[in-house]
Amino acid sequence: MMRIVSLLPSATEIVATLGLADRLVGISHSCDYPPEVLGKPVLTRSCLEPKSLGSAEIDGVIARRLREGLSVYELDEGALNAADPDLILTQQSCDVCAVGFRDVTVAVRALRRKPEVLALDPCSLGDVLNEIRRVALAAGAPERAPRLIAGLRRRIDAVAERAKTAGARPGV
Repeated sequence: MMRIVSLLPSATEIVATLGLADRLVGISHSCDYPPEVLGKPVLTRSCLEPKSLGSAEIDGVIARRLREGLSVYELDEGALNAADPDLILTQQSCDVCAVGFRDVTVAVRALRRKPEVLALDPCSLGDVLNEIRRVALAAGAPERAPRLIAGLRRRIDAVAERAKTAGARPGV
């Protein structure tokens, strides 16, 4: 069975929605949904204590860490090694949103077995649907994606149809 580590909440939700939550052997500290992922080994932690800092202080700490070439998150390399994943789901677009891609690739080099690393980078709703397909394929379950994607497309189309007849259209 494919062993999956998800370092992103959105990737964790994709894996679970594909019916593959039982294959998750590690998640990030931010992954708290769906409920069946709770209790999975947590492989990351934040380097800040935001509950004790105001937003301006958090911004300052993050800016300083990035200037110094430090990460905002730590990846537990020992726990990653123990998870022995076949697939790691991550991202490479934002070092403030999740563990940095560089940190993931450095950690993978130290593993005894080299898993596939799949970086998700959706920029639109259509991209999200494509990422579902990519995750399913990488997880060895490509047959699970089409039905899920079709159902999501139907929901998106239904919202678009309702929006056409909406009286008020709020700005964003």
